[in-house]
Amino acid sequence: MASASATPDKKTWLIIFGAFVGSVFNYGLMCFFMTQARLKNPLSAPNPPTDVICWIIDALAILSLLAAISWMYVKMSGQIGGDPTYSLGKHKLIAPSEFQTRSVVALGIAEACVVLGLVLFYMGASIKDFVPFAVGTILVDVLYILPRGLKYWSSWEQQQKAEEQRTSSPFSQSL
Repeated sequence: MASASATPDKKTWLIIFGAFVGSVFNYGLMCFFMTQARLKNPLSAPNPPTDVICWIIDALAILSLLAAISWMYVKMSGQIGGDPTYSLGKHKLIAPSEFQTRSVVALGIAEACVVLGLVLFYMGASIKDFVPFAVGTILVDVLYILPRGLKYWSSWEQQQKAEEQRTSSPFSQSL
């Protein structure tokens, strides 16, 4: 019965992950359609933000991506399986709800980057200025958070199978 609960948790996590990645594309579509409106009526377009504001927003966006990576590293180190210290039994695999909470926080922190790009766009920057924010967010999500999530769920499923085999063995029933 224990492995049956892992499947809905994994599906839920994948749906949440997909929603975070999908939101980046939604922001991009908003920027695209607003750019089309600006082209039709250039007088209604806001003035581009100053260089100082752009630098501040760029720095905050970079910090948000680094914070997301750091959060995942610090909060998950040795607790998601698949590393040598885990296999030696020095660390315990965290519960699915705890993993989901920690990884959603990391996804949210990474999402701050694309939101800052959206703010910059609303302040008058072009869609070309928005794109690096979107790409950075997607790269952190797909190249850093997703692999760790897949590694965690793989370890969780292996642990559940091992527990099922241990509890269903003939020796454990005779005790």
